[in-house]
Amino acid sequence: MDGVLVNNTQAHVKAFEIFCERYGVEDWQHKLQTAFGMGNDDIMRLILPEEIIREKGMKALGEEKEAIYREVYAPEIRPVRGLVELLEELRRRGIRCAVGSSGCRENVDFVHSNCGITDYFSCIVSGDRVTRCKPDPEIYLLAAEGLHLPSAECLVFEDARVGITAARRAGAGRIVALATTLPRHTLATQTEADVVIDDFASITDLDALLRGPLYAGLPTLEAHRTAAPSAAFADLALNYGLDGIFAGDPEVSTREQEYIRHFCTTGELCLPVALRPGYETLYDRTFTCRPDSPKGLVRYQESRLYSCFGSTVQPDNCVERRRRCVTMDNIGYGRYSGEIQLVRADLPADEKVNVIGEVPAEYDLLLDCIKRGKTFRMVKTS
Repeated sequence: MDGVLVNNTQAHVKAFEIFCERYGVEDWQHKLQTAFGMGNDDIMRLILPEEIIREKGMKALGEEKEAIYREVYAPEIRPVRGLVELLEELRRRGIRCAVGSSGCRENVDFVHSNCGITDYFSCIVSGDRVTRCKPDPEIYLLAAEGLHLPSAECLVFEDARVGITAARRAGAGRIVALATTLPRHTLATQTEADVVIDDFASITDLDALLRGPLYAGLPTLEAHRTAAPSAAFADLALNYGLDGIFAGDPEVSTREQEYIRHFCTTGELCLPVALRPGYETLYDRTFTCRPDSPKGLVRYQESRLYSCFGSTVQPDNCVERRRRCVTMDNIGYGRYSGEIQLVRADLPADEKVNVIGEVPAEYDLLLDCIKRGKTFRMVKTS
């Protein structure tokens, strides 16, 4: 956050000057130069004598210094040039953003509130949420987790050496360094940043900066390597918000093309399933993911229209319910007998639930494309 969302380096330096003067600490400037991006505890250990830390306590010292910083910076705080415009464009494109900062949450909220950017971020990981601050990758790994993305599909903006190191250790797909704290030459020659810019206003080709995949040399997202083309297509359209998708594989089968065409024209997903004998009547019928579906299950809203109920659904194949299994409640659930679910998280066997089919592994991505209210149909696998 510091040096990325706001150019506040000098405010922190001034705050440390006041803070160190209170405690009679000298020779702190040189030590601070190597500490940008670190957490407060690490900085305090670096510049303060141990006896002061023992007497006052690390937490109290950190809070005191940060209170000085907020008082010093409040009259002049403003976002880095071009930041708000970038955040607005990313929101327009449906790209989620997170903040990963070694600073305390109070400082993050202070910056967000005063710059009017709170609503642009769907995840915040501050230094008081982690056990190890930068250059450890924990902050960025938690931020990627909060965005529900692998870190390799994330682009990181950083300004400090330790932050760039943390992002690289986290496996970030691309790292863009801002020359707000360190000179461009230093960032280009002494860090692992992929791109160096002056500020966000200097971004002239956002598409080039964001262009995936972020894995160097790979033709697509790593998760799509073993996926069926129609599943990869749906994943890009529904989970990445892409407006245009080019399928360049000349070997895409006619069946896969038909699945993609059906999705593009109707919005309905084709979900290949190998159903057990006796359940074939469930093929080629439109289902809707119920709005009360939990995270680990897709509950079929139209179950009562297409399946048998009451005493007619006898216990059969009541085995472990693993991800990609299609299940049906049997008479053990009384009036709920006949309800159909698609399993998204492994579950144990239940004598009241029959496993009636399975989605092939190459269509696994489709399970996370079926959101609440989304329509889909089960189709034969071959």
